[in-house]
Amino acid sequence: MNVITVCRRACLQLLRSFYQTPTWTAACRLQSFSTGSESPPQMTPGESKITEVLKQKFPKATDIRVLEAMPGSCGSMYQVYVEAPDFKGKRIVQQHRMVTEALEQEIADMHGLTIQTALSPNS
Repeated sequence: MNVITVCRRACLQLLRSFYQTPTWTAACRLQSFSTGSESPPQMTPGESKITEVLKQKFPKATDIRVLEAMPGSCGSMYQVYVEAPDFKGKRIVQQHRMVTEALEQEIADMHGLTIQTALSPNS
């Protein structure tokens, strides 16, 4: 088994575990913040860039979270959560397509992406 195969398997396992975790408790940086650290976790440059793009595309969003799954690994892998009223009346596939279209340029440089979306409360 070569290194690329091992890396791909590890990446797929990580994405599966993130996808199966509806809350973001799997992310150590977010856990440390939620358990009482004094300042919010520092975002990586990639997280910041993706967050800004999503804020521009979904200005009425009530929640946007971006997490780089494996900082410094073989490639950029992100988990994205967007909660916005823009998703009203849209199926999950359509919601994910909206996020994918918003991140079209950024996706070209990514190794992997997990998208979770939700309709804003009171929408």
